[in-house]
Amino acid sequence: MEHSKKKLIILLSIASVAALSIIFRRRRQKKNRRAARCYLHTDPKPQYTFKRVLADNSYSPFNHLNLDGLEEKSQPYEADIMALVDNPPVEFKFLEGVDVDLEMSDSYVWVDTELQLTQLADALSKEKVFHGADDDVVWLQRDFHL
Repeated sequence: MEHSKKKLIILLSIASVAALSIIFRRRRQKKNRRAARCYLHTDPKPQYTFKRVLADNSYSPFNHLNLDGLEEKSQPYEADIMALVDNPPVEFKFLEGVDVDLEMSDSYVWVDTELQLTQLADALSKEKVFHGADDDVVWLQRDFHL
């Protein structure tokens, strides 16, 4: 009988030591696992601190951001500009019979006749659309107050 009690005591002591070692090993693993932090899971991205400005994609006219708050400030050259707008000094005319070297190496387009001018105006007046610019409008509005 006494021999079986000794076996039982030894068995219980081995089981308790094994259980304690397993518990301490798991605690140590959890502690080490928490120390190895991942940037994406713990720290917020700095972009989240930016002020979120929603895009105004309506067809309303553009209004500039008034930084000064003073509307009585006028353009210093307003009188000169208005004089030029009211009375344009030069009229443009198409010249007939003028020899011009049309084989230019520049990237400019030479317009010789009124028909070429209207074709060029039609090509340049087509509406341009941005593709693949998901956040560009938001960033432009945030950075430049557009």
